Amino acid sequence: MAALGRAGWGHGYATEAAAPSVAFGFDRCGLPRIVAVVRHDNAASRKVLRKVGLRHVRDGRFYEADAALYAIDRS
Repeated sequence: MAALGRAGWGHGYATEAAAPSVAFGFDRCGLPRIVAVVRHDNAASRKVLRKVGLRHVRDGRFYEADAALYAIDRS
């Protein structure tokens, strides 16, 4: 799990890191699908996932927390 300190919130750093990470997963690693799990109350992280193309798949219990599963498939 990666986290960005509060001082870094709202500056676009997470999106700036997430977009090339998704590209790396598909282009360099050959992954067919990339998934992410985010807690329901983390609206900022959910927004980042949507910005880089991930879509909500389902809600559930992941890593002992109620959360949402997001995914993107190789196009």
